[in-house]
Amino acid sequence: MEHPRMAVFLKFFQKDIFWILLLAFTFRNIYQQLYGGVFYNADTVSYTYAANNIFKGIIDELRTPGYPIFIRIVQILGDGNFLSHIITAQHVFSFLSIVPFYFICKSWIKSRVLVFFVSIIFALHPILLNYNNAIFPESILISSIVVLLYFISTLLKAFSWRKLVLVQLVLLWLIMLKPGMVVLCVLINTTLFFQLYKNRGSHLLPGFMGIIMIVFALLGGYCWLNSKQNEVLALSTVTHDNNFMNVILSSAYKEFPDQRLVSIIDTTIQTGKYYTVYYLNNDFEKNKNRFESFPDYYPYTENMRSIQRIPGNSYGYDRENIDPLVKQAMKTRSYSSYLIWKFEAFAQRNFFGVRGVIIYLILMLDFLLITFFLFAKRKWKWFNIFLLISAAGLIVTSILAGIDDDTWERVLLPVIPFLLILIGIFLDNLYYLVKEKQKMTNE
Repeated sequence: MEHPRMAVFLKFFQKDIFWILLLAFTFRNIYQQLYGGVFYNADTVSYTYAANNIFKGIIDELRTPGYPIFIRIVQILGDGNFLSHIITAQHVFSFLSIVPFYFICKSWIKSRVLVFFVSIIFALHPILLNYNNAIFPESILISSIVVLLYFISTLLKAFSWRKLVLVQLVLLWLIMLKPGMVVLCVLINTTLFFQLYKNRGSHLLPGFMGIIMIVFALLGGYCWLNSKQNEVLALSTVTHDNNFMNVILSSAYKEFPDQRLVSIIDTTIQTGKYYTVYYLNNDFEKNKNRFESFPDYYPYTENMRSIQRIPGNSYGYDRENIDPLVKQAMKTRSYSSYLIWKFEAFAQRNFFGVRGVIIYLILMLDFLLITFFLFAKRKWKWFNIFLLISAAGLIVTSILAGIDDDTWERVLLPVIPFLLILIGIFLDNLYYLVKEKQKMTNE
């Protein structure tokens, strides 16, 4: 007679998740041997600098504390070679995120084959694996987004206040990893508001709004602390830097009322857009402190050397007095035309091995699917709605705030889990709709 524990053990080997994890473990190890390493640049310098100060109560104006806290914990637990330990930790969390991703797919996709293949694509996608080897927050961000989607999935299946609080905590964590995730927070909570109202009535809304107010009070408190320590009333100065860079790339800066500044930009832009922004922001002393804190046993990359060499300007310009001009320039017609062009440029660019126009098409098809179920079947596909709104919001944010260079794909990276699940659900629904149509025809 077979032992009960042995039966459970053998049953696990028969499950798809076992084979997915086995394939992922094997492929990832081979891929790591072939293409692995430690990749870092000037962004890494700013994250490690923030990490050195985070437990001293010092808020970094450039970096929100999520990834610096992660780095600091790894530093404390590890030895001097902390970048390699960060890479190891990122690989572990990335591998573990395959499990909730699989169960999300299993909850919303009927086809076992589709669940398997969508999970495998997530587990083996080279772009995701590459960022596991980079000292940037994207790897941890994507693993955390999968956890968020798992909590939302379970919340939609059966509401509880505990699950709702967990969703908010993960959203806060995402914002602390990347401030741009505040867009995701707003979109998800807006959708949750309507979903609760539609499915459960208005009696839950006061409690829900109370939780949301606490979330935004915490974000406001962080902005206040940043203002007190750094005179920056925002989550991060990255928003200003990206806006300034886009204003330069759009040529909207030519409409600055300060023609002296226009002439300086005309000259410095020949050296590069990053040089121009950091030079005029007058970040020399801050950058100097950041680079001096970076371990000297890690050789500087060309990107790091180019940022380190940027001097301070003697014109009296800095981030504080340039920011109002940038915000004014963003209201001009030339800047609006530039943003329209970026939507067109997105369609022509390659992201994750596919053209942007294909991503547009995926969103459009899923919108049509949601609309069909709403009007033809009188059914709200709430999880699809969450995925579609979140994916569209992240894409639009990347277009409006991202830079049209090799960093654009990195900014767009968090959309991958949303798109993969959307594609899986779309194909699954399409298959069963066709099957249903054929059955009705035969009858």
